[in-house]
Amino acid sequence: MESFIDLRVKNKIIKAMLVVMSLSWACKSPQPVAYQYQEPEGNSTRLSEIVFLTFRIYEDSTASTSVELLEKQIVGGKIKVEGGDSQEKNRIVVKQFDKQKIELNAVAIDHPLFKQVEVTNNTGSYETKYLQLADTEFFVRLTLLPQTVFIRVDDVREEKEIKSTWFTIR
Repeated sequence: MESFIDLRVKNKIIKAMLVVMSLSWACKSPQPVAYQYQEPEGNSTRLSEIVFLTFRIYEDSTASTSVELLEKQIVGGKIKVEGGDSQEKNRIVVKQFDKQKIELNAVAIDHPLFKQVEVTNNTGSYETKYLQLADTEFFVRLTLLPQTVFIRVDDVREEKEIKSTWFTIR
């Protein structure tokens, strides 16, 4: 009987030691990991930026379209909601390019020279009229990518790119 009690005590002692050992292993702080800072690729030290671009578009005497950059403003921040791309057959596509002129991003907007207006006719019902302007200004807001150097404005008519104009942004 004495050996049975002695065995029970030994088992309890062994179990207690196992619990203490497992807790000590679990509570051990992990070994420090060697870490070496690596500079990010590209020029990503810039914070997020937005560029606000104001253009003038007009048809010259040869019926060719010309685009001028009137104003450019680059500010820090992010665009909360990006606008959707225009699917119109007449549109302006604004593209961002890096220094090797590799396309980075593109945004399409409805063509500012082509307007759709609803008017009332003699009977009082609404009609849709399509107007083509000769000269107007338009505005584009983009998330400016850090590697962007150039902006290209493409004039698309009837789904065909008819003219491209390049601008240096940085």
